[in-house]
Amino acid sequence: NCDWSSDVCSSDLEHSQTLFTRIAGVTMVELVVTLAVIAISLTLAIPAWLDFKEKRNMRKAAETIMSFVNLAQSSAIKLNEEVTIAWAATGSNHSQNFCIGASAAPQNTPCDCWENDDTDADFCAVDGIEYRLFKEEVAEVNSQFQHLRENTGHFTFEPVRGIVSDTSDDADVFNSSYMWYFHSDDPDRSDSGSSRMYGIQIRLNVTGRLHACQQTSRRSYVGGLPTC
Repeated sequence: NCDWSSDVCSSDLEHSQTLFTRIAGVTMVELVVTLAVIAISLTLAIPAWLDFKEKRNMRKAAETIMSFVNLAQSSAIKLNEEVTIAWAATGSNHSQNFCIGASAAPQNTPCDCWENDDTDADFCAVDGIEYRLFKEEVAEVNSQFQHLRENTGHFTFEPVRGIVSDTSDDADVFNSSYMWYFHSDDPDRSDSGSSRMYGIQIRLNVTGRLHACQQTSRRSYVGGLPTC
């Protein structure tokens, strides 16, 4: 038994309370140090995450457009009829809204990818199925902008080998620079000094093969793509 009025017992009680406090919680210094470490980690991680997100969005946009065109080429061979790819854009380079469409008989070729009436001859359809791709399907708002070599253009896949048999303008479609081009544009990327970090070009050759490459002369390295 202990006489709690004695100095010895009071000392033991204070020691027990101090020990319990240190076990149950943290000191103010420990809390400040922990928060500082978390803040530093976030400061380092956020730019890396933004880079990863921009690169992923760029690659996804390129892959979506190329898959769209490759499927149209396959359809030409499968259906044994010409399939025409047509595109149109409104506005200047950095304010463009655009669409890409494909059409085969009995639809008109090239089609009008802005036409929404599926009974109209200009409606973009292949084998009776709507075939269109819009900017909002490949580019997040304020993340990528599409540059088209010309605001309107088209080319046709012939049905036997899927090669390009007709174009609106060879100089534009087979241009040595690019047929389509887009770059990232994130206004929140103030850490880099430039919001346009990455650029990808899509090119077409006469065999109907599309390929993407990265523009490293003016932009940063995307990764996984050859340089243009």
